[in-house]
Amino acid sequence: MRGQATCSPNPALADTQYRCDGVAVVASRMALWPVELVVQALGGANSVPFKLCIALARQSRRQCSRQERLRLKRARDRVLHFLACEGNAEREVHWLAPLSELAAELGLERETLYRALAALEAEGCIARGPDSLRLTLPQD
Repeated sequence: MRGQATCSPNPALADTQYRCDGVAVVASRMALWPVELVVQALGGANSVPFKLCIALARQSRRQCSRQERLRLKRARDRVLHFLACEGNAEREVHWLAPLSELAAELGLERETLYRALAALEAEGCIARGPDSLRLTLPQD
């Protein structure tokens, strides 16, 4: 799987905020099933198999996004990517742990993260709350 940095909406089963494309390296055949049939085959949206499938898909998506983010060189780009891909519908991430843990999640030193956050806030790119960060840049 190779992630797309845009995190644009798509009709995915598990997540409407992130898109990963599969690449076939040999001649392949694919089956395309409507989402409704997949949900029904798993026993419905409230079934344990469906919820497990969704949990695994979201975890896989988060790992894909994290690996993509860690390849970014600049702290600023990692912060913006994190908010764009991991934020809720308002592009906000609630972070209840110390920011030093966010720095570790982003593969940054604490001081580097603090400087990046201050610069992004001064530029009007993000808004900081007591336990949240929100992306304020216009959406693509």
